[in-house]
Amino acid sequence: MGFDSLSGDLKGKYHELSKMSPELTKELRGNGNLFQEPTGPALLAAAGAGRDWPENRGIFCADNSKFFVWVNEEDHMRIISMDKGGDIKDIFDRWSRGVEKVRGILEGQKSGYQFDDHYGYIHTCPSNLGTGLRASSMILLPELSKKLTPHQLEEFAKR
Repeated sequence: MGFDSLSGDLKGKYHELSKMSPELTKELRGNGNLFQEPTGPALLAAAGAGRDWPENRGIFCADNSKFFVWVNEEDHMRIISMDKGGDIKDIFDRWSRGVEKVRGILEGQKSGYQFDDHYGYIHTCPSNLGTGLRASSMILLPELSKKLTPHQLEEFAKR
């Protein structure tokens, strides 16, 4: 598999969802590092994004738990770089190198990131159509979250 060629801080192991142990699944979900099956009336579930679950889906985890690649979740591939702390430059550097390494792996297999001249980068979710980059950040606010319900916290964040 192509992920075997990653090295340094990107080196790790690919796990097929259909073959993962319950212990590893629980660990990765508990850390927020593993996606879940799309269910319910939501757009993705209604569009069949969970069809044939969990076949042909998996996660690549770097040994250092700072770099992940989700395969066939909401997006065909989601490349994630994370770290506790605020070193955004280091996180972005690792992510950029990962994106380029994965691009090289795909191109070495006579493939590549799915791109259309009219629509841009192709995703499963229509809300992501054409985007080449989506970034997010999570912060812990323990004192604030003790005082507000999740709904109140969401309203606070919107303001």
